[in-house]
Parts: sequence; C-alpha cells; structure tokens
Amino acid sequence: MRLFVYSLLLSIAVTSAASESEAVEWQEIRNSLGIRVYSATVENTSIIKVKAVAEIEVGLDRVLAIIEDELTYPDWVPYLSRASVLQTISTDEKLIYNHFDAPWPARDREFVYRLRIQRDKDEVSYIMRSEITSLMPEQKHVVRAWLMESRYNLRALDEKRTRLELVFHADPRGRLPLWIVNIVHRSFAFDAIQALRTQLMGDD
Repeated sequence: MRLFVYSLLLSIAVTSAASESEAVEWQEIRNSLGIRVYSATVENTSIIKVKAVAEIEVGLDRVLAIIEDELTYPDWVPYLSRASVLQTISTDEKLIYNHFDAPWPARDREFVYRLRIQRDKDEVSYIMRSEITSLMPEQKHVVRAWLMESRYNLRALDEKRTRLELVFHADPRGRLPLWIVNIVHRSFAFDAIQALRTQLMGDD
C-alpha cells in the first residue's frame, strides 16, 4: 500500500521537459470511474510518461478557481504539507514550492517549478517545469525531485462540464528503484484527477 500512498507525493504540481510536440505512442493502462489513464515511453529515460483524461461535471470557471489557488493545495492534495509562491512574475506566471511528507522509510520530496498559464477562449493549459533558483535552496534530509513535464489541459464542453487532461513525467530522484518510480507514475495520474474531482464535488 505504501507504494500507492507514495504516488500522491509526486503532486500537481503536476516540469525541464521533453518538447510538447514530441511524438509519443500512448497505450491505455486503466479505465475506471470515468478516468482513462495512458502511458508512453520517452526517449533517453526509462521513466514512463503518463496521461489521464476525464470529463468533470463542473463548469470551467470553478475548476480554474481550484487550480489557480496554489496555497490551498494542502487542503485537498494528500500528503502535501506545504505550498508557497516564491515569486509572482505575472498573473499567468509564478515560481512555486511544494513539500510532500513521504511515508517511512522514504525521504520527503520537494518541488520547485515555474507555472505558466496559457489561455485561449474555452481552453486553459497549466504548464509546470522544474527550475533551479536561489529563492529556495535545497534542504537537508529532503530530496529535490524534478518535474520533467507536467500540465493540466482544460477545455469547457459546456457551461456545466469540463474536459480535464493531466500529463505527468517526473524524476523523484533519491534511491527509489526504477520499477517503483514507474508504479508511482501509473497510479499518480488517476489519483490526482480523482482528488481534484472530489474537491470540486465537495465544493457544491
């Protein structure tokens, strides 16, 4: 069970990444509770990339309100103990810090990433990539993980339905075996969307 618990530690916060235009062959690995999960291999790494897709019975504006409130992530993202905005570059660009409590014997993980928001009519994308910054030096006893690619792609289907897609590819670093990292990836995309949907439903 700890492997699946740890999957939630690789947060949204679902990144220096493979190019958006990189062609990958997605294979469906799960279809449950209205959430489809896919995985793909990526050149020059043995860590798989994952994608999850779902339709949420909530309007786009309410989804945006949850995702754009980074400081409330600990209220609904399991095991996320701290979230802070290190720097606000503009309304659509921020530098963010996340700290996750890991189950023993794993060490806590932390992420520092740049969030960029792209808006186009009824579609919004949140693009997250890890970044090195003097605003948050690495801490002792915590592993600085690396988001290679993470994005939420949102599209309004109508006033009360939103299509949500999460793409996630991260290196947790440290001494975790590769097979554990890939198990974490396979479950994380599903868990992240399910947690977001639960938060939105509870917000009614």
